[in-house]
Amino acid sequence: MSNGFLCLMTNLSSLKQLAIGSNRLGNGALSSIYGSAFSVLKDPNGLVSLQLDFNQIGTDAVDMIASVVFSASRLQTMKLKRNNFGCYGAQSLAKAVMNCRGLSCVEMSGNGIGHHGIKQLAQALQNCPKLSVLLLGENPLGVWGVQAVAASLQVEPMVSSLRLLALESTNMDDGAHSLADAIKVASGLEELNISSNRIGPKGGMSLAEAIRDSSSLKKINLRKNNIGVEAAQVISGIEGVVILT
Repeated sequence: MSNGFLCLMTNLSSLKQLAIGSNRLGNGALSSIYGSAFSVLKDPNGLVSLQLDFNQIGTDAVDMIASVVFSASRLQTMKLKRNNFGCYGAQSLAKAVMNCRGLSCVEMSGNGIGHHGIKQLAQALQNCPKLSVLLLGENPLGVWGVQAVAASLQVEPMVSSLRLLALESTNMDDGAHSLADAIKVASGLEELNISSNRIGPKGGMSLAEAIRDSSSLKKINLRKNNIGVEAAQVISGIEGVVILT
């Protein structure tokens, strides 16, 4: 982290977007940024977009990020892909996003989040009536974690606001049945990625029937799920939905 960049951060009077992804900043650099631009980052009328993908935030620095998010009451976009902060980070951020009612896009793919972390996050996001994009793929959510997401997807505001949901490679397994129930009632959901989840024939049939009955779905990625012949037959007869298998 250069001194020039930190000096720039120190002298900022306002900041609307912070996008410093793919820099492997780690705890030290993030602490320096936080210290240099504390007043700007904590301005409730400041940040609307926070993008820190691929920065090795980990559990040590995630509380600083959560503090910034909590203060950013006007935040609309939060992208924290592949930072390895696990359940602890998800729980810390869950408390923060409850203050961000304008949040419309959340990406936390590839962070090692299990069912304990995702349950709190999914519940917290129910306080975000404008949420339209939720990307949680490549996290070991498991059956219980997927069930938690599906539960939030079935109630307002998410049942009508969410347009895109990504849950690829989340060890879904039998959680597919709960997700199928959610798909049937999620009136806003247009695109769903649940590839690489070992769903199998029973879950595949539940999903195929839900896709058939959905009034909103336009595209779904079901690749690498071994959904079976019967589910594939149901899917083949569905019109108006792009289905990747």
